Amino acid sequence: TALHKSLSNQIHQNDLRQVIFITDGSIGNEAALFNIIQQQLGQSRLFTIGIGSAPNSYFMQRAASFGRGTYTYIGKLEEVQTRIQGLFEKIERPILKDIAIDWRTTATIESWPDKINDLYQGEPLIVTVKMDQLPDEININGDLAENQWSTNLKLSCRQNHIGIDTIWARQNITKLIQKKRDAEFD
Repeated sequence: TALHKSLSNQIHQNDLRQVIFITDGSIGNEAALFNIIQQQLGQSRLFTIGIGSAPNSYFMQRAASFGRGTYTYIGKLEEVQTRIQGLFEKIERPILKDIAIDWRTTATIESWPDKINDLYQGEPLIVTVKMDQLPDEININGDLAENQWSTNLKLSCRQNHIGIDTIWARQNITKLIQKKRDAEFD
């Protein structure tokens, strides 16, 4: 398949390799394609674009998630140029890659997403977490222009805010549904 060929020709270098998968049709061999992505992605990022009314949105979103990229849906043909140009402009400017968080606690942590996507210009870092005890400070690190970057972030907010539990619950439900569907493909 085209996806197999594009992911298998990887040259090990410091540049961030970004693969764009575009389709206007239904995808039926999801399990095989998910396996290809998981086994051959390496350090690449996979961005998916679905055009028209027929793309398999579940596959496209999940493939982008596996690939640490994003899914772009384009419903109208007259939007193709603008939306693809917007994606190209975004992926030309990765700000922070390979992001990790040190929660600095031994408490049980449930966080989403499992793998944090790269940050691009103008995007926020959003991670939802459920833990028994909130630490005073966390450490966020990643690669910034091929240099290791790290910052400590003080967590001063010690109260619940309206809506945070709902956001966490929605993301946790999505993660559980994805795990169930993934188990069906195994």
